[in-house]
Amino acid sequence: MRILNCIPALVGGGAETQLAYLSAALASRGHEVHVAFWDRSPVPERYREAGVHLHPFHTESLYDPRQVFRLVGAIRRIRPDIVQSWLLQMDVVAGLAARIAGVPWVLREPTSALAWQGGAKPALRARIARGAAAVVSNSAGGDEYWRTRLPPERRRIIPNGIPVDEIERASLADSEGLDLPSVVPLILYAGRFVAAKNPAVMADALIRLSRRRSFVAALCGDGPERVSVEQRVREAGLSRQILLPGVVRPVWPLMRRARLFLSLSRFEGQPNAVLEAMACGCPVMVSDIPAHRAFLDDGTAFLVGHEDPEAVAEQLDRVLADPGALDRRAAAGQARVRDFSVDRMALSYEELYRRILKESRRS
Repeated sequence: MRILNCIPALVGGGAETQLAYLSAALASRGHEVHVAFWDRSPVPERYREAGVHLHPFHTESLYDPRQVFRLVGAIRRIRPDIVQSWLLQMDVVAGLAARIAGVPWVLREPTSALAWQGGAKPALRARIARGAAAVVSNSAGGDEYWRTRLPPERRRIIPNGIPVDEIERASLADSEGLDLPSVVPLILYAGRFVAAKNPAVMADALIRLSRRRSFVAALCGDGPERVSVEQRVREAGLSRQILLPGVVRPVWPLMRRARLFLSLSRFEGQPNAVLEAMACGCPVMVSDIPAHRAFLDDGTAFLVGHEDPEAVAEQLDRVLADPGALDRRAAAGQARVRDFSVDRMALSYEELYRRILKESRRS
């Protein structure tokens, strides 16, 4: 098969990571994989190593309607069997372009219904998606959003995949040369600094925890909420204990070294960083929300409320005082995450694409 994926950028968050994993896996299975992207971002080595065909479309604005027709031209040159879009802006652009070009189109849903509460852009996306051959959600929460919009035969849940074996081989060396003390536990966060990830409550909980015990925290990532988190940490006088190193790549070595991975998201699809931390043998403490409960339980993770920083700090203190509980969650989580391999994800997409093409030929 010839598959054209369309995404705003090649690096950034979970969707970009999943596309890199999926593209490389499908290419290794003998498919011709193309990726069109708009941002002037660096190209991850995974694409080059897998022989994925890249098509940069540099532009000042994804909302320029001319981008639809530029992509139509690319579709007609590439002649893909399937077009798949990733993230809201490209769902609109690629969805329209694929429909104009007459090529089956798959939309990937990366988050839950809570992310699409009102607004003109989500409404336009949902309207265009009526013409999609399928919507693929990475979680039941994402599929819930489409339940009243598309019939069951045009919806599919395919969980995220991670390269488990590759992650387990990651070096223990420091990432980005971070100077981290080895005598106190490391608490790690990796992800975007946006309201949905709840970074303010996380920072406040860590500030309260500092009054109870010694630790160092590395909050890795970037986003609009990072400035306010930095201000909280600075005002508390903890800038040398709660570190904000920005985006760290690779982050797996830090995950292997951390004593606990912390995520207090208000809602999620299926978070890459949590899966990767589990694969690294790092116990995880996550918000007790349906998206986390879908693949975690009290035996594989520490599930906590996510709006009360004092309660989170108390739970962190109890957990860090119990090495046995940490080790048990780490082992159980590492065993659980083997169900989320990239190969399994690629096979599921391959089966979906074949079904779509068979139905397209029949119609």
